[in-house]
Amino acid sequence: EFHIIIIASTREGFPMVFMEGMMHGAVPVSTAVGGIPDHIQSNFNGVLINAGIENDLLLEFSEKIKYLNLNRNELTKLSENAYQYAVATFSKARFYKAYSDLIAGKKS
Repeated sequence: EFHIIIIASTREGFPMVFMEGMMHGAVPVSTAVGGIPDHIQSNFNGVLINAGIENDLLLEFSEKIKYLNLNRNELTKLSENAYQYAVATFSKARFYKAYSDLIAGKKS
């Protein structure tokens, strides 16, 4: 039922909650840390926040969320892109193949 997933971490790998949410069309809004920018392209399949100071982070998160709330066409576009990316990248078939290859000692 949610439209946006927010992560405001200062350190992060790539959170599973993004994979799960994107598979349901939720738009990630996150700090650009760790492995997150490897999968989230700002203004394509999510929104990345680059501020480094806590007060700036709060302000930028607030502005981005307000923008998406007022611009539902943009939110819908990001949602569709997030979903398509997730289907192509995080599908069960892809996970099964990656794990099978790992167990078999193959490189993907």
